[in-house]
Amino acid sequence: MIRQLLICFYLSCFILSCKKEKTSASSVTAKYFVKKIDPVDGYPVKVKFQNASQGATSYLWDFGNGTTTTLDNPEVDFYSSGSFNVKLLARNGKDTNSVTWSVGVPYLKKSIAVLYLIPSGMTLDTGIYNGIIRGVPNLQQWYKNQLGGKTFKLNSPAVDTVHSQHDYEWFYKSPGSGGDIFQNTAAEAYSLTQYKFTQYENAFLIYLPVATQFNPNGDAAAGLGGVYKFIPTAILFNDPTTAISSRFSNGFNYALHVSGHELGHAFGLGHSNNLQSIMASGGPPYVGGPQLYYPDCILLESQKQVVLQSPFIK
Repeated sequence: MIRQLLICFYLSCFILSCKKEKTSASSVTAKYFVKKIDPVDGYPVKVKFQNASQGATSYLWDFGNGTTTTLDNPEVDFYSSGSFNVKLLARNGKDTNSVTWSVGVPYLKKSIAVLYLIPSGMTLDTGIYNGIIRGVPNLQQWYKNQLGGKTFKLNSPAVDTVHSQHDYEWFYKSPGSGGDIFQNTAAEAYSLTQYKFTQYENAFLIYLPVATQFNPNGDAAAGLGGVYKFIPTAILFNDPTTAISSRFSNGFNYALHVSGHELGHAFGLGHSNNLQSIMASGGPPYVGGPQLYYPDCILLESQKQVVLQSPFIK
C-alpha cells in the first residue's frame, strides 16, 4: 500500500510515503513516524524518529543514508537534503514485520536552491551540470567579495537535478505573453521540489536548457527574475552547448553574469543604467562604460545596501 502524507515541523517540510511488508500470521506490527526535524540552519539535519511498533522486542533501522541502528527511538543526522528510504524492521523471536517510509529532508533555511531542470526528451548535459557545480560556488564567492564577507548559502548537494514530464516547448509555448516561461518554469520547479523547502525560507536559481528554442538569436544565455508563490526566483535559459564554467575569449563568463544578474532581482535589485554593474540593463542613457561582465562587474554601493537587507544574505 502506498500512501503519502505531508508533515510540517517548525519551518521545514517533507513528504513521507509508506510501503509495508508483512509476514503471514505475525504478532508483530512495525510502525513509526517522524517526531521532529530540527530547524534546518545547517548540515547535518537532525531527524527524530518515534517508534510506534507493537509486539516487538528488538528493532533494526536503516536510514537510507548508509547508517543503521538498533535503538528504539533514534535521532539521526542527515548531511544533505533529499529523499531517503527509511526502513524499520521489528522483531519478536522469529516473527518480523517491516515498514519503509520515504523521508524528505528539506533544504537549508534561507538558502538558494539551485536546480538543473531537464525537460522530457532531453538528457543530462554534463557540460551544463559540471558548469553549474563549478560555477555557482564562484558566484557565491563573487557576492561575498562584493558584500564585505557576506553571501548566500547553498544546499547539500549544491545542485539538484530534476526531470520534468513536460518537453521544452511546454515551458514557453503557453497562452499569453512570452513571460509565461517564467511562471511555467517556476511552477514546475515548485511542484518537483516542494517537500524540500518552505515558502519564505528558500529562493530558486534554476537552469533550464531551452535557450536555443526560447531565444532565436542564439545567445548563450538569457534570464528572468521575479517572485513565484512568495519564493524569489532566478531562471537562466542556457544553450545546452555552452558550459557555464567556461569563459569567452575576453575572459568574461556571460552565463554566470546572467545568473548573478537574475539572483540580484531575487535579492530585491532592479536594473541599472551603470554599465559597470552586474544589474546593467536599464537602457540609455548609459553611464560608467564600457560594459563589464562577470567576474569584473560590480555591485554599486546603493545596490549593496539593498542586497544586504535580503534574508538570504548572511
